[in-house]
Amino acid sequence: MIAIVQDAYPTLSIRQLCVLLGVNRAWYYAQQIPDPDAAKKVALRDAIEQIILTFPGYGYRRVT
Repeated sequence: MIAIVQDAYPTLSIRQLCVLLGVNRAWYYAQQIPDPDAAKKVALRDAIEQIILTFPGYGYRRVT
């Protein structure tokens, strides 16, 4: 979203864009760093969802 607004208004700084959109600059810069474990997290989430669908009677403790 910030990149789209930045393309539309190239004279605005990152600070001004973050204030305009109501986000924290620290969040903006944290989003720039790719998560190296993202694929593992997605695979784990998919496995957990598969367990929940296979065994709907399991509670959150058992699934965990």
